[in-house]
Amino acid sequence: MVHIKDEIATLRIFSEGESYEGRDTALFSCTAHFISDSTVYLCNARGVMSVFLARQIREFFLARGITQVEYERREKYVVRTT
Repeated sequence: MVHIKDEIATLRIFSEGESYEGRDTALFSCTAHFISDSTVYLCNARGVMSVFLARQIREFFLARGITQVEYERREKYVVRTT
C-alpha cells in the first residue's frame, strides 16, 4: 500500500479581485511545511505581513485543523498557538 501526504505548500495572499491564475503579484507569500496534522512551519516569506493578513492566515489554518504555527522572525524562533 502506498500513502502520500502533501507536506509542503505555497501560501499566497492577493488583493481583492486579484488571483494566481490572473498572474497578479501577491501581497504576501511563504512556504508552509506541514509538520503534523496540527502544526505548520512557515518560511521563505516575501511581502509585507500586516495584522489583517496575519488574522487571515490564522483563520485559514484554523479552518483546516491547524492549531500551531511556527516561524522565525528577526532571527528568533516563534511558536503561535490558537
